Amino acid sequence: MINPNCTDYILEIPATTKFDNLAADLRLYINSMGCEWPVSPAINTHAVNGKMLIQPRLQVFLLQFQLETLFNAYNLDWKVLFIRSAYKIKKIIKGKDSFGNDIIDYDYEITKAADRNYLLPYIDDIIVSADINGNIVTRPMTMADTIYLSMYAGTDVIIL
Repeated sequence: MINPNCTDYILEIPATTKFDNLAADLRLYINSMGCEWPVSPAINTHAVNGKMLIQPRLQVFLLQFQLETLFNAYNLDWKVLFIRSAYKIKKIIKGKDSFGNDIIDYDYEITKAADRNYLLPYIDDIIVSADINGNIVTRPMTMADTIYLSMYAGTDVIIL
């Protein structure tokens, strides 16, 4: 059975942050929430101005203000950029079947939507072309592009 409180986050933290260097009691607290702490920045992103994006997963549901209170207590320069249930738990009625019964589907519960403008500078360039000699041509992402942020295995990407 899935844990309906299991939640995925996108945080902006200093690029030099290492879990093992956090205060011992903070590490204990993070671990007590069943945190899956990422070992690297978010997939297909890079650091900008000394900050990076990470995607931790908690086995408990915390709102933005609860996380920010924790960050402030430890004087951390971290920001919450996105909050989404790790599993599709939001019930959606898509219509009725021929017997008049609801057709039910499920989606992710998004508590804090991602700000496309804010995230765009962190997204890696798009590969426009490549040849057999290894020459690659890239370009930066723009507002006209669809942004896909990979999340954990078994969950859908975030599409911005």
